[in-house]
Amino acid sequence: MQSIQKKINLLKPADGAEVSLMCCNWREILVERSLREIKADTEADCYDRADYPAAVEFSWDRPVNGVLEIAADENFAQIVKNIAVSGSSAEVYNLEIAREYFWRVAEENEFSPIQRFSTAGDTPRMIKVPGTRPVNIRDAGGKMTLSGQRTRQGMIYRGSEVNGYYIAEAESIAFMLDELGICSDLDLRYTIQTEPHDNSPLEPAARWVKYPVNAYNSFTDEQNELFCDTIRFFADKANYPIYVHCAGGSDRTGEIVFLLDMLLNVSEESAFIDYELSSMSYFPRIRTIDYLQEYLSTIESMSPPGTTRQEQVVNYLMKIGVSKEEIESIRNIMVEK
Repeated sequence: MQSIQKKINLLKPADGAEVSLMCCNWREILVERSLREIKADTEADCYDRADYPAAVEFSWDRPVNGVLEIAADENFAQIVKNIAVSGSSAEVYNLEIAREYFWRVAEENEFSPIQRFSTAGDTPRMIKVPGTRPVNIRDAGGKMTLSGQRTRQGMIYRGSEVNGYYIAEAESIAFMLDELGICSDLDLRYTIQTEPHDNSPLEPAARWVKYPVNAYNSFTDEQNELFCDTIRFFADKANYPIYVHCAGGSDRTGEIVFLLDMLLNVSEESAFIDYELSSMSYFPRIRTIDYLQEYLSTIESMSPPGTTRQEQVVNYLMKIGVSKEEIESIRNIMVEK
C-alpha cells in the first residue's frame, strides 16, 4: 500500500508576524560602544564583533527534503530566496528591512499553504557574509527620508576593505558578487594603501574605482575634486550595486555616506546612527567627535544662516562641482517612489 504524504504545515514565522533583523539590544550596544574612549592603535582588538544581523527562523511540522521559497509577492513571481532544506527548520539572513514577504515549503510536487510575514523597519540592515572578512558591512539604504519615503536597499553596501589588513575570504567574495550582485568596488583608501595591490579581489566581475579621499580634511582643491568625483559616481545607475569602503569602513566611508544621506533628505538622526554603527564592529565612533563636528561646521559655513543640514550639504556639493542634474539622478536612483 502506498503511503500518503502528510501535508506540510508552517509554524514559524507565524502568519502575519513581524520579525526584527537585529538583536533586540542593538541600540544599547551602540550607545555603550560609541561612548568608550580607546586609543586608535588598539581599535582592531578592542571588541567582539556585534555587526551581524539576526536570522529569520523558519520551521514547519515535519521533515522535508525540498525547498524553502521566500517571495516578495503572493504569486511567487518575485522569489527572493530559494533554499534547499533537509529537515523541519531553516535560518535565513540578509532579507531587507520594512518588507512584506510570502513563504512556503515544497517537497517534490507538494506545497505547503502560503504564509506572510514582515520585517521591522526600525533597524539598520546589517549584512552577514560567510567567513570573517570583510567586516563592518551594512546596507547604506533603508533609511526614511523627511518626506516619508525610504532609500533603496540593495544598491549601496558599505564596509571594510577586501584586501589589505581585512582580507576577504574566497567565500565572502563569491557571496558579494553572487548574492549582493556588486558591480563596482568604490575604494576610498589612500594611494599608499592601494599601491601594493594589482587588482581588487572583486575584479573582473566588479570594476575597481579608486578615489583617495582624505577623511575630514576635505577642502583643498585636490580633495574637492576627489569628493566631487566620488559623489558623481553614484549618479550613474550602471555602477550599481556599489560596494563603497575605505580600510575599516568608518571614517572616509562614513563621511561619504553621510553626505549621500543628506543629499537624499534623510534625517540627521538616521544619518548619525549609521555613522555610529561602525561601533558594532571594531571601530568605535560617536557623532560628537571633534573632527566630524569640525568637518560639518565647515560645510555649514558655506551656506546662509538658517539652512538645514540637508541644504548645507547640497550647497557644498554644488560648490565643489556636483551638478543639479547629478544630484537629481542620485535621488531618482536611491529613493523609493
